[in-house]
Amino acid sequence: MLEIKSPTKEELDQLKCFLEAKFGISFSDDEVLESYYSLTHLGKAIYLFCKQQGVKNEIS
Repeated sequence: MLEIKSPTKEELDQLKCFLEAKFGISFSDDEVLESYYSLTHLGKAIYLFCKQQGVKNEIS
């Protein structure tokens, strides 16, 4: 199972800058942390889905 690591301050600052530049609004530190974990879980779900689809494609 994939483990989700805690973000560093630099990673959160980079994400905050990206989100603020992309959407033109400022985010609180809590919102950036929530976004980090949401994006991490989404990435994990996509990875597991693709991995599962690969197995299905090999069987077909």
